[in-house]
Amino acid sequence: SPRFVASCGFTTDVKVWEVCFGKGGEFKEVVRAFDLKGHSAGVHAFAFSNDSHKMVTVSKDGTWKLWNTNVEYKKQQDPYLLKTVPCSSSEGTLAALSPDGRVVAISDGCNVAMFNATTGQLEEELHGVHSEEINDLRFDVTGRFLACSGDKAIRVFHNAPGYRAAIRDMQDMLKKAQNEAMKQRLQQQISEAQRALDTVLAAPNE
Repeated sequence: SPRFVASCGFTTDVKVWEVCFGKGGEFKEVVRAFDLKGHSAGVHAFAFSNDSHKMVTVSKDGTWKLWNTNVEYKKQQDPYLLKTVPCSSSEGTLAALSPDGRVVAISDGCNVAMFNATTGQLEEELHGVHSEEINDLRFDVTGRFLACSGDKAIRVFHNAPGYRAAIRDMQDMLKKAQNEAMKQRLQQQISEAQRALDTVLAAPNE
């Protein structure tokens, strides 16, 4: 899958490049891929899903946007907008996208909001996470935790919205499943995810 780098600043666009590697894994070149256009004010921050198929951007215009970036830009395919959601944002606002692209986290000052990426629904608000402005925000590689830093501390939270989104996705797949073995496997995975979520909800956040 393509590996992208991007830049944002005072403009309304996010500029994205592809970092290209040869078959042996050696660096080849950096190629301009596309721009994400749609915000009406400067973009504060952006983040990628693990496979670079999705990006989230957050802007001074008071919204975050989710984009499908899994396109063949060399064939003039443009990334397309999946969702625009109102959010609280200010200078220093940061964005994080869970590795599977299911959850968007937005920081604003000392607070963090966590949204379901598909529906845009606000799932959790974490207030006063730090005594100073949050200066970094990211999911771990498994997507089970959200970490943020500020005031010389790092705080780690369970990604409960991620469990809920995964359960909903699997329940949708179960409704459409024709194969009995597939149904049983999905039911088992749903049970495991529900048990993990119940454990998370029973434990206080760190």
